[in-house]
Amino acid sequence: MKLKSSGLAKIWLIIFIIVMMGVVTGEVIYLWQKKSDNSEVANFNVSEAEESEPEPKIVLNCGNIFPNIDKAESKKIMDCMDENYKNCELAKISFDVDTKNGKIITYFEIIGPKEDFCQVKIKYPEHILNPEWEDLEMICSFDKNKEFNQIAYSELDLNKCEGELAEIMK
Repeated sequence: MKLKSSGLAKIWLIIFIIVMMGVVTGEVIYLWQKKSDNSEVANFNVSEAEESEPEPKIVLNCGNIFPNIDKAESKKIMDCMDENYKNCELAKISFDVDTKNGKIITYFEIIGPKEDFCQVKIKYPEHILNPEWEDLEMICSFDKNKEFNQIAYSELDLNKCEGELAEIMK
């Protein structure tokens, strides 16, 4: 009798193992298919997001010209900005000027071409003489054939500028 019970137990054990292997295999196949379905949805959503959101633009920081800056460093910064302005490519620069009353910081950022002009964002993060100008922005359209130092120092035509800062300055 012992032999019969032992053989029956082995058969049940084999059947149990086969059933468990089937269950595990089924679960693996199910999870694999579910993962494939999710990855297709994820890929669809990623490509959809790529189409709707443009890549962030990298703006080259040419530097900051401040009082007592080394002349060679100042020239290097201006040359960087001149070169990028010549091609109307994204770049930024700031100028710090100390007056007897306080500081004026002027920020310029080339934002790209528009028609026959190069557009530049201008703002004053700090302006001791006109504090109402601080942190307001304007976008100005400048002649592409000029050099940046010409437009930064003498070419500001407020009629070619738009924005809150331009409205206050007019």
